[in-house]
Amino acid sequence: MRQINILQVSNSKVYGGNEEHIRALVKYLNKGKFCVLTAVPESSEFGAVLKKEGFETAYNEIPSKFSFCSLRNITRIIRENNIHIIHTHNRREDLLGAVASLIMGVPHVVTIHDRINMNQEGERVNNFNARFYKFVLKHIPRKIIAVSEATKEDLVKKIKINKHRIIHIVNGTDFERLNVDIDTHKEKEKLVGIIARVRNKQVGKKGHLYFLQACKTILEKHKNVTFIICGEDNITREYLESICRELNIHEHVRFLGYRRDIANVISMCDIIVQPSLFEGLPRVLVEAMYLGKPVVGTDVDGIREIIEHKETGLLIPSKDTKSLANAIMQLLNDENFANELGRNASKFIKSNYDARIMAQQTELLYQNLLT
Repeated sequence: MRQINILQVSNSKVYGGNEEHIRALVKYLNKGKFCVLTAVPESSEFGAVLKKEGFETAYNEIPSKFSFCSLRNITRIIRENNIHIIHTHNRREDLLGAVASLIMGVPHVVTIHDRINMNQEGERVNNFNARFYKFVLKHIPRKIIAVSEATKEDLVKKIKINKHRIIHIVNGTDFERLNVDIDTHKEKEKLVGIIARVRNKQVGKKGHLYFLQACKTILEKHKNVTFIICGEDNITREYLESICRELNIHEHVRFLGYRRDIANVISMCDIIVQPSLFEGLPRVLVEAMYLGKPVVGTDVDGIREIIEHKETGLLIPSKDTKSLANAIMQLLNDENFANELGRNASKFIKSNYDARIMAQQTELLYQNLLT
């Protein structure tokens, strides 16, 4: 069988969940059958990661508005590298990839990592840009990959995309990347963490404000708890620090900023929390569960697909500070229960969320597009 040339397109200059998804996919695709090139901005951190690991990259940057220069560059990359399939992972890239596929006659695959056209408050946006994006998704990509069944259901029922054009492929995790020594610190201090890549005060979706309010409630009964916030930029940190001062909990909250060693951050925490308003399938929770950490997540979308309440973690209603505080305190008060949840979670993730499974399922999709 001939080798299939794949162009992954990412406009990200940072490194978060979507970028790790692409890196893991590229890593585990069969090198004998697939040759993968990833188009990234020249100065991107993601590009630097790919280069360090020996993956092929090309330079392309999409400015805030659709760029004919970017389109011309992408079509050149497709032509010069004999690309057979374009694969994109975010709105801006999806739109560029759709036009490039029409011009070059190359199949286009889109991975949807989250519910689309949502604002930070969890409300669906229906402006011109949102409607145009829906139109493109409905008519141009040959296949749409949903990272969770909840994401697939949202695309079918809310966006009205033909279900036969959508396939759920597991949002796999590179377990080799998570091979760290688990921190079994015996200090009296307990560490409860929220890890999310957030910028420019955009903390609504991830539930940081509910987390901080829950911290205040917990500290009224547990003085030996420290709360970890990881993944924020400087603007967001200043904003969250001001809220901590207002709540008078600033002495109990540590800000770690953006970190590449997420597995180490997870390892040092006793509990990982994900109080999101909506999620496709949160990579941090998957990684924390793999490492055997007890987790608390909101009963939304993809989170409920990986957390079975009181079996692999605790589920709470979204925007519910009281329930969030109570769930965290339940784990703080009952260490045996917390450890049991962690063990169950680790077994579940290892059986179902291996990046190798994701790569194998994606390989079949690529091959079917061309036969």
